Amino acid sequence: MDRLLDEVQREDDYVKVKVDIINQKFESSPLLPVSCYGEVTDLGDAHGKYVQWPRFAIKLLNTETTPQNQD
Repeated sequence: MDRLLDEVQREDDYVKVKVDIINQKFESSPLLPVSCYGEVTDLGDAHGKYVQWPRFAIKLLNTETTPQNQD
């Protein structure tokens, strides 16, 4: 598994997530220190980028699975 994120070692119990959509009222919310790098310090800066996010804070919205072919 890829443990590097922008040349920084990914922390244990964190996952790599891409920030695609940000609710406007949270754009200036600070990122966790492990997710900050370079000029990326808040959610607005992270738009379109990958950041580290705590595994426990991830909620899957679509948990349906497609049946696998058992042949």
